Amino acid sequence: MGMVVELMRLSPDELTSARAVAALPPGVDEEEMLSDGTRRRLSIDKAWDGISFLLTGDGLLDVDDFHPLRNIYLPMERLVLDHEWSVLEPAGVVAVSAALASVSDDELRARFDPVRMSELDLYPNIWDDPSELDEYLLPYIRELREFYACAARRGDAVISILG
Repeated sequence: MGMVVELMRLSPDELTSARAVAALPPGVDEEEMLSDGTRRRLSIDKAWDGISFLLTGDGLLDVDDFHPLRNIYLPMERLVLDHEWSVLEPAGVVAVSAALASVSDDELRARFDPVRMSELDLYPNIWDDPSELDEYLLPYIRELREFYACAARRGDAVISILG
């Protein structure tokens, strides 16, 4: 299966409840969509390291400096529920949403460097195929933009797990 990233939106009340009882509120984990037709959950499969490179210039792991866009799925606060989730509070979600919106697909295309990505051994190390940018990474980045924009509009937190 490999290491994948899963994201889930929680309302502030749901996050408070999860913190209080160290568990997701009943039924939340099973919901893919919310009643307003927006996504509660998003998987970006194994694209996380390639996405991190396009957004920050480095892979997600084994980096000493911290770039704000690493908050997309590896914020600093941890929340132990059924797994150890990372938590991004609503204010952080707004900041990530704005940062994602500020980076165009053309900028991401210019940053795509298969040679460097392979040298860094970025997971899942499939970067020798140039089609991976348009067929794999950019579609997930577009989904991330939409997911975070929706979460920011609703005032939601985002929890994530890399596993």
